[in-house]
Amino acid sequence: MPKVLMPDGTIMDVPDSPSPEVLKQLRGAYDQHRSSTNTPDYGLRKDGTKKDIGFLGELQGTGRNKGEVMTEYSIGVNMDYKDMEIPTLVPTLSKQELAHILAGGEVTDAIVDKAEAHARSRLDAGKSPFYSSEDKKVVQRQPGLLNQGAQ
Repeated sequence: MPKVLMPDGTIMDVPDSPSPEVLKQLRGAYDQHRSSTNTPDYGLRKDGTKKDIGFLGELQGTGRNKGEVMTEYSIGVNMDYKDMEIPTLVPTLSKQELAHILAGGEVTDAIVDKAEAHARSRLDAGKSPFYSSEDKKVVQRQPGLLNQGAQ
């Protein structure tokens, strides 16, 4: 059963398929936290956990994603016989792969391979496959792909 760090510092066990009541509780806690801290709201993942700024920061979609802010762009994979979501917007992407995702292109096998390798390294270190502000890492942006005003 996944564990979720709640905004108040408590740990909540969340079933793999959370009930509507559990999702409502998670949303309520994060809405209350967001309004008290004025942090951006990137929404919730399918499992009810809060999305964060991502490894590459807020990226502006292009093409069919124009006007969208993208931070994770999750895909479902099976790792170690467990279905899970992982982000595709990871630091190991080439500029061309990143531009492809931002424009709404299909996630290629090469992108999936990089996303899985990145997720595996984080899971092996005992971390979530997703970036967390708790990581305190410097977010590196890919120059030349973002609207200058969005940076």
